[in-house]
Amino acid sequence: MNKNRLFSEFQKLGKVLMAPVLILPIAGILVGIGSGFTNPKILEIFPFLKHITIFFNILKDAGNVVNNNIPVIFAICISYGFVKSEKATAALSGFLGYMTMNTILGSFLIFTGDLDPKNLLIGQKQILGVLTLDTGVFGGILVGFLIAYIHNKFYKIQLPAILSIFNGTRAIPALSIICSSILGILLAFIFPPIQHLLIKSSDIINSIGASGAFLYGLSERLLLPFGLHHFIYLPFFFTQLGGYMNIDGDIEDDIKESSINKNVSVEFLNKIIEAVGGRENILKVDACFTRLRLTLENNSKIKDIKIFEKDLGASGAVLVDNGIQIIYGNRANLLKIEMREYLKHE
Repeated sequence: MNKNRLFSEFQKLGKVLMAPVLILPIAGILVGIGSGFTNPKILEIFPFLKHITIFFNILKDAGNVVNNNIPVIFAICISYGFVKSEKATAALSGFLGYMTMNTILGSFLIFTGDLDPKNLLIGQKQILGVLTLDTGVFGGILVGFLIAYIHNKFYKIQLPAILSIFNGTRAIPALSIICSSILGILLAFIFPPIQHLLIKSSDIINSIGASGAFLYGLSERLLLPFGLHHFIYLPFFFTQLGGYMNIDGDIEDDIKESSINKNVSVEFLNKIIEAVGGRENILKVDACFTRLRLTLENNSKIKDIKIFEKDLGASGAVLVDNGIQIIYGNRANLLKIEMREYLKHE
């Protein structure tokens, strides 16, 4: 895989994970408000809040819908985002794959005796009603990529006449269940040793006194991207080692607000399209947080890259190997949607 292809794949992963990541602050706000106003100390100070605690409990529960199901959200988003077409089937298959993986993983561990429903170890719990070993976001990401691979490889499959009812995308959910079952069995061999190692590490950290605080923080942060940090913090969550430090800081955005109107006009879209060489030159329309990303057939058809900043309200534009990225700040996503609809792109 060349450097450009690798960079493109990482960009795609960032875009796919953008949606679930953006949900997290909203969930955090809901849980924070709900937990704050149902805190016993707060209720002592403001007794009238006791009459409306149901409202704050609802906020907390709504936020925890996201916090408690991040792995399955990742599985669905990656399945959806990395397929070429028929994305609805991919999203459904991502959910089926994640549930199947967890179900088979839990059943296999119960069979081998590594999971006792009456005596659950750290990391063993019910996920969406299924008793299993929590593989964290790592499991969700793994399932997502597996389903995306299966979908891209087989969504146009032609089966023998007797099985023709499962031609094309109809085969994907069935293949997803089969392959996710195999993945669940593989993880039943791979994850328990990791679980025992992490739990043992927790015991060691907890036993070495004050110096364990550094190892605790380091280990918890290193495992956080994989969603496996619960193996480290749960053994001493309520000890002096458990705890969090809030670091306040300001994030500055050097992207100036676009001067374009809130309602994107057809005339404005036409000007952008004309500036990049016409609609025939646009192969793909996408966006990240701040940039409208256009994949072009021929970059040489862009006559003047400065026109975007001078006349089209952009903060700038950057040429890349296969197109152009136009900086529109937080309007980029709206422009992407409007332009896709106008060009009749998916």
